Amino acid sequence: MRVAEKNVYVFEIAQKATKTDVRDAIRTLYGVNPVAIRTTTRVAHEATKRGRKIHVSGIKKAYVQLKEGDTITAA
Repeated sequence: MRVAEKNVYVFEIAQKATKTDVRDAIRTLYGVNPVAIRTTTRVAHEATKRGRKIHVSGIKKAYVQLKEGDTITAA
């Protein structure tokens, strides 16, 4: 699935944020109602870089799909 073709926007959100929190924030900040929200989490882990162990932070992303015709403009 190509994100741009499906009217989907990707946001990095807080680890404890829920889909309801994301929906409310999108409604408040941008004035549009999401059709669907999917979330994914990348778990924090250790990796090796130049022979040393480093800590890679975990992140959580929300994929927000809007109905046809709705858009979000970056400020």
